[in-house]
Amino acid sequence: MYVKQIVQKAFAVLWVNMLCLAAFAQERSITGTVVDEANEPIIGANITELGTTNGVITDLDGNFTLNVQADAKIQISFIGYIMQTVAVGNRTHFDIVLKEDTKTLDEVVVVGYGTMKKSDLTGSIASVSSEKLASRGTVRVEDALQGAIPGVNITQSNSRANGSFDMQIRGQASINNSSDPLFVVDGMVVSSIDFLNPEDIERIDVLKDASSAAIYGSRASAGVIVITTKGAGAGQGKAQPVEISYDGYYGVRKVARMPELMDSREWMQYRFARYTEGTVDEDGHVTYVMTDSNLQSVFQNGTDWQNSTLMQRYLTNETYDWSDYVLRTATQQNHYISASGATEKTSYRLGMGYQSEENVFKNNDYQRFNIKGSFDSKLSKVVEAGMSVNLVHDVQDDWITATSSSYSPYNNAFWMALRLQVLIMLLSMG
Repeated sequence: MYVKQIVQKAFAVLWVNMLCLAAFAQERSITGTVVDEANEPIIGANITELGTTNGVITDLDGNFTLNVQADAKIQISFIGYIMQTVAVGNRTHFDIVLKEDTKTLDEVVVVGYGTMKKSDLTGSIASVSSEKLASRGTVRVEDALQGAIPGVNITQSNSRANGSFDMQIRGQASINNSSDPLFVVDGMVVSSIDFLNPEDIERIDVLKDASSAAIYGSRASAGVIVITTKGAGAGQGKAQPVEISYDGYYGVRKVARMPELMDSREWMQYRFARYTEGTVDEDGHVTYVMTDSNLQSVFQNGTDWQNSTLMQRYLTNETYDWSDYVLRTATQQNHYISASGATEKTSYRLGMGYQSEENVFKNNDYQRFNIKGSFDSKLSKVVEAGMSVNLVHDVQDDWITATSSSYSPYNNAFWMALRLQVLIMLLSMG
C-alpha cells in the first residue's frame, strides 16, 4: 500500500512537469518592422500581445522583438495611425505598414513646443480648424474667432475697415497690466496677428489655463494663441502632381435700422418752434411771439438775419440728405489661390491672397495682399530642412481717423442729426 502511494505521487509530479514543458514549448519569439506608407520607420510604435500586458515599442529603425504564445494576436498602434491586429500563427517575422488616421490626427493639438492628443491633456485647450476659419468669410483672424472658442471674449474696438479687436482669455487681471494674450505663429512670438490671411492658417490652438506659463513664462499670464500656418510638409515619400486650388467669397454690407432724419423744412420748423416765445394771459389764452432777436437765433446771422445763408436756403427749400453723402453700400471680398506639389523627398507650397474691405462710411477702405511660400526637404531619416516666407502689403484709406474732430462730416451727418431728433422727441413729450 505504501509503495502504491509513492508510485501515484511520482506519476502526478511527472504529469505536472510535462504540462509545464508543453506550456513553455508554446511560447516563442517573434520579430518585425513597423513603417509608414512612405516606408519610413515609425519610432516608438506600441506592439502588445492582445489581451495581455506583454508588449514592447519599436526602436530607432522601427524594429521590435517580442515573446508571445503560438496562438496569440499582436496589436500595433501609434498616435495618428490606424491600429492593426495581426494573428501570429506560424510566422516569426512581420513587416507592418501603418496607415494614417485623419480622425486621430484631428485630435492632436499644439501645446508649446510640441503636440499632444486631446485625450492626454490635463490643461484647458481649445482648437479651431482651417475649414471653420475660412467658412466665416472675414478679413481678420480675430473676427473669424468670435464665438468659436468657449471662454474667449473677442470684441471689436471700432467699426472701421480692418478695425482692431480686443481679446480676453482670463478677464481683465494681469501682472503686466495687459489683458492681451500672447501670439505665437509657427513657433515665433509676434505682437499681433493682423497680417495673417485666414486662408493661410492650418489651425489655431488656444492655451487658456495657467499651465502655459511653464513654457512662455509671465508673457502667458493672459493666455496664449498658438497659430500653425499651412506648410509644405516634408517627407511625402512619393511624388505628387501640382495641385492648384482657389477659395474666395464676395459680400455686401449695408446700414441696418437707419433712423428717419429731418429734411430742411422740418428742421427749420423745429428751429422756429425752439425760439418762439409764448405768454399766457389771465384767461389762459396763449400768445406766441417771434421777436427780432429770436429770428437772429433761428437764422444764426446776427442783426442781418434776412440775408443769412439759412434764410436763402429756407426760401428756396434747399435740402440735403447728409447721410447719403457719407454712406454707401460696401463690399467685402477675399480671393486666395495656392499651388502645391511634392517629389519623394521635397515638397513645396505657394499661396497668394487678396483681401478688400469697404466700410459703409465712404473713404474708409482697406486692402491687403499676401504671398506665402514654404519649401521643405527630407535630407535623411532624421534631418529635415525648410523655409517659410510670408510677405504682406496693405493699404489703409482711413479718412475717419484723419477727420476725427467733432466737426467732421461723419459727426455732422449723424451725431448732430440724431441729437436733434432726440431733442424733438423730448419736446413733443411735454
